[in-house]
Amino acid sequence: MSLHPAQNRQLRETYAWARQIAEYWARLAERIGEPEAAPFRQGAEKAGELAEALVPVCEAQGLPIANAAAGAGRSLAKAKGSVRDKLLERNQAIRLAVEEMQHLTTALAYGAALAEAAGTEELATFQATWERKLRRVESAARKAAIEQGARPDAAIEPLESAAGAKVGAALGAIGEWTDAQVTKRRG
Repeated sequence: MSLHPAQNRQLRETYAWARQIAEYWARLAERIGEPEAAPFRQGAEKAGELAEALVPVCEAQGLPIANAAAGAGRSLAKAKGSVRDKLLERNQAIRLAVEEMQHLTTALAYGAALAEAAGTEELATFQATWERKLRRVESAARKAAIEQGARPDAAIEPLESAAGAKVGAALGAIGEWTDAQVTKRRG
């Protein structure tokens, strides 16, 4: 049975996102340290397991995904680590990472619905099972993001100590100053 083009695209995207999260979340866990790092290490591990498990499942459906999608996942992870993170505070990086996992779990739920509609029950079950597994990780990571609010000084520390982080901090300070000026003018 051949896959519908929507299934093909969803599976490739899911694989690429899983690879990206596996690589990026492992690096993020090292950068943010404890106590927030634990769910991100677990998420990196689980996303890597999903990517590995997807390869034979997709190949059984006639979809070789490993090579092209893996390159896309690595490119996404490197771009985030080399550009975006240089401007972010800890809390921002953590919250954006949670959004990435939300994207992946939603893609898995969507894929399960596609597979169900196409009559590929095994593929539907596979994706629904992984969606539930990763939803638990997402919940733990979301909790870690929210708990940043209890430590506001740590939350606004730059994720990296590079020049880009100083630019990000300066932009934040400019925004705070602008807000104060607008508030003064309004009386």
